Amino acid sequence: ATKRKVQMSITLNDDQIAWIDKHVNENRFATRSHAVVYALSHLMREEETSQQQGNFEGLLLLLRHFS
Repeated sequence: ATKRKVQMSITLNDDQIAWIDKHVNENRFATRSHAVVYALSHLMREEETSQQQGNFEGLLLLLRHFS
């Protein structure tokens, strides 16, 4: 099942737009939107992994405390 997409407006600075346009022109991304979706998806995955690692490290500390 494909997730529904919602069109929205965002505000970026000149450096961010230049970076996106450079990578679109080099065919790394198909569109500006694709670049933003890609970056956000990677950030979400990174934070999820970081949180899971933090939870694991917290559990290890807790186990060490009680052993």
